[in-house]
Amino acid sequence: AGKEAWAALQEGSGDKRVINQQMTDTARRVCDSVMSDAHASMLVNDCIESGSVEEEFYFDWDGVECKSKLDGITSDGEVVDLKTTRDADPELFCLEIYKRYYHTQAAFYRTAIRKARRSWKRHTFVVVEVEPPYGISIISVSPEGVQIGEDTCRAWLGTYKQCVERGAWPGYGIHVAEPPRWLGRKAD
Repeated sequence: AGKEAWAALQEGSGDKRVINQQMTDTARRVCDSVMSDAHASMLVNDCIESGSVEEEFYFDWDGVECKSKLDGITSDGEVVDLKTTRDADPELFCLEIYKRYYHTQAAFYRTAIRKARRSWKRHTFVVVEVEPPYGISIISVSPEGVQIGEDTCRAWLGTYKQCVERGAWPGYGIHVAEPPRWLGRKAD
């Protein structure tokens, strides 16, 4: 009966996502952690007070129509991007920024803001753990990192434009999966 009630609730929710109590509790704890950190709460409150939370931007970048939705922008142009993670260790998350191409996201948002003729100061991540102790890191992408992200975005947009113009979307081709070195050879 519980499964049927849950399915009915989800079906009747329309475009809203139904979450369970555990997800609600985690979200509250994450929020409490962010708001109890002096610098993180200052950034979030500035975004709220400036009226720039989940703001959408539509813009043209090198002939490609683009859209972005930013978590928040402070009154002086600092993009605030909330990220949840299992480990907010700054060294680890700095690696994640480039592994997950968050630096390209920073460049994309910078372009969106500048195309709207608004001030852009920097891109800052408020990184919060989703498990106790719900640790916080505040990490900004370096100017060099954002520039590398912009160069990458331009290359991606160029490829996208070519694919649209040609009506052809190349794949990755045919490959052979060789065993990794760590697997080693099995004895006969």
